[in-house]
Amino acid sequence: MVVFQEDCLKHLKKFILIGMLLPGVLAAGGADKGMKEIIERVRAEAGPLTFGRGAVYSPSIEKYFRFYGLDIDGVDHNFGYVESGGYRIMVHVFRPEQVKGTILAVHGYYDHAGVLKHVIREMAGRGYAVFVYDQPGHGLSSGARVSINDFSEYVKVFRGMSDLCRKELPGPYHIIAHSMGCSGVIDYFLNGGPDDFGNVVFIAPLIRSAAWKTSGVGSWLVGSVFDSVPRNFRQNSSDPDFLAFVKADPLQDRVVPMSWVKSHRRWFKSMKRLDVVCGRPVKVIQGTKDTTVDWKYNMKFLRKRFSAVDISLLDGGGHQLINESGPILEQTLDLAGEWISPNDPK
Repeated sequence: MVVFQEDCLKHLKKFILIGMLLPGVLAAGGADKGMKEIIERVRAEAGPLTFGRGAVYSPSIEKYFRFYGLDIDGVDHNFGYVESGGYRIMVHVFRPEQVKGTILAVHGYYDHAGVLKHVIREMAGRGYAVFVYDQPGHGLSSGARVSINDFSEYVKVFRGMSDLCRKELPGPYHIIAHSMGCSGVIDYFLNGGPDDFGNVVFIAPLIRSAAWKTSGVGSWLVGSVFDSVPRNFRQNSSDPDFLAFVKADPLQDRVVPMSWVKSHRRWFKSMKRLDVVCGRPVKVIQGTKDTTVDWKYNMKFLRKRFSAVDISLLDGGGHQLINESGPILEQTLDLAGEWISPNDPK
């Protein structure tokens, strides 16, 4: 009788989940097949990261650069992998001719270096080297796709990348992080990571997700039935070209692993338990139409944990502030640039 009841419950969960997830499957679309083949060649052809100027890359790698807008005129570009935290991490380094410091740029969930192209161009144009890497399980880096056993692994890789920046590139060293990229940096600071960074910018930081309350129920429903669910492509920007690009992007995964959801929930609870206040100044840029993160809660959290936080709310901005429509994108980049480099001429 007990086995019969458990089987009935399992089938009921499946029935409910199929109804919930089918719209996400239909909306997902497909990746650009031609670019998908090029990406596979890039994975095979990419070598270890070197820092010499004037690097030359294969035609496939050059096509990859162009597709993601990473072919920036007048900027030296190094690309390759490093081993960090048990992962093979793919790294891009962009250096203008005269460098006045280095930006460590950290992308969000599902994303990769190419999604940060506007940030890279803005900061390189201001005279900074930009060091950007694909997080574990994202982009061209190794690891289970868009999954993680524990958020501490993101922090470990961040430490490795910041050490490499200090070794190879000129200071001072600043941080610009987006969404989940902020999570690892927040963890780093609140858990006592060495703070010799200059200026820090968090854009649409992920602390608690907008679906926090339902994700608990969802993980219970899904956990005993599926390892993952189809991704629902959100309207997270007002730029239709970006939204179309994401659906065609072969580096954008199309599932949500339940292991990542559970890891995020554990991480959030650990952050909430911390009784720590960090005194370092932090700039936060947040859109008021962000439906990916619980931004009102997150702003309260940051005010409580960072005593010198400066928050700018952008009216009408979605979660992808770094890929928004013209005026909002311009405002985002201006705010970030002014915080990183306040003495630049207007």
